[in-house]
Amino acid sequence: MNIILPADALSRRILGEQMRQPNVVYRLLEHCVQCPVTEGLLLYNNMTKELLLLSPEEKEHINELDELIAKWFLVPENQDDRILADQLREIAACLRNPLKKVSYYTIFTTMDCNARCFYCFERGRTRTSMSKETALQTVKYIIKNCGGEKVYLHWFGGEPLYNPEVIDIICRGLAEAGIDYRSRMTSNSYLFDIEMIKKAVELWKLKRVQITIDGTKEVYNRTKAYINSVENPYDRVMNNIKQLLDAGISVMIRLNLGACNGEDLFRLVDELAERFKDKKGFNVYTNIILEQEDPNLGEYGWNQNAELYGKLFELRKHIAKHFGRTMNFAPLRHKVLVNGCMADNDGAVTILPGGELGRCEHFSESEFFGHINSENRNESIVESWKEKISYGPECDGCTCYSECIRLKKCPSGKTCLSEERKELEEQLRLRVLNEYSRFLKQQTSDDEEQITFC
Repeated sequence: MNIILPADALSRRILGEQMRQPNVVYRLLEHCVQCPVTEGLLLYNNMTKELLLLSPEEKEHINELDELIAKWFLVPENQDDRILADQLREIAACLRNPLKKVSYYTIFTTMDCNARCFYCFERGRTRTSMSKETALQTVKYIIKNCGGEKVYLHWFGGEPLYNPEVIDIICRGLAEAGIDYRSRMTSNSYLFDIEMIKKAVELWKLKRVQITIDGTKEVYNRTKAYINSVENPYDRVMNNIKQLLDAGISVMIRLNLGACNGEDLFRLVDELAERFKDKKGFNVYTNIILEQEDPNLGEYGWNQNAELYGKLFELRKHIAKHFGRTMNFAPLRHKVLVNGCMADNDGAVTILPGGELGRCEHFSESEFFGHINSENRNESIVESWKEKISYGPECDGCTCYSECIRLKKCPSGKTCLSEERKELEEQLRLRVLNEYSRFLKQQTSDDEEQITFC
């Protein structure tokens, strides 16, 4: 039995070693994933985050191995696996060192944008921009709350490049204060040019840009409906993607799948592969367009059409065929998940153009809990973002349950279709295989290094 990925240290601390009980029948924990490989059987515990390789002989006697009982891969037959996972997560959240600092800042430089996408979740909202004065106050707020440690900045909007001056002010202020920082951006990238990209590398310390592309040239240009564009937007964006990659900035392409652009996105993936497949730092992922449910409340939900989900899964497979892996097949987590996203994480805030403080980037005109210029905080809003939805019987037996956290106020996490659960479980298996592949490559590299130095 080989340990490919050790269990999360906190889970080991909480659970300890499970002792075999006499006259008890044991079975695999529901949160375990099995992946046969040439060398035997990969067995991943999605609750403790441990990945093992069992030999063919061990595979044949899997329900009898005391070591698997000790490591919580095997549990008593009458064990309620959901309760066990819930208890582990709740205790881990309590024991994890309480955050005394804020490390993640999503900063809305502006609510204005040069595109007019029909599906924009900010459609109809006030198009305000951050002033230079507010940018300077933002610097002071970050310095005061980061504890002197590295901070991660996410430039958001609107289109953040519609107001690049405040990015300059914030980055210069942090640099002058000796604060280590890195940044990423969600942008349509149309406004980038060579000089701005150079500044993004040197001053903004920009490491990644997420860019949404809705289709091939005709579909993209029609969907974005850019104002004041002076050249073909699609060609300009494609050129800017190349320039960003050449500058060492990673690019994450998001494909928004809707009811009318499915087939075109398959052609777009082919074109992206032809242009960027061999470019380091280039990745592609896709998701269903977030559709508005109630324009008065500003709440959103995922389109639940099963046929559209089917198209989504096929498109993800098409991406994987070209690029090997997508964001949807991210590496396995090494720690017990205790936060759903930034909204229930005390180490993250959003800063709006006027200096208001929020929890979720989808809420730019409400749900503020404070202001960068005030010590007052509305703790009831902060705590309301930590409330989770009630899980239903459909969650029984789901291997992904232990890393599923759905928040009541989340715009996109209220539903879970059977098609989506199947896809998540398939993604988990692929992530297990990817982890094992990385392990084998590392072993090969280590062997070669030893030979080199002998």
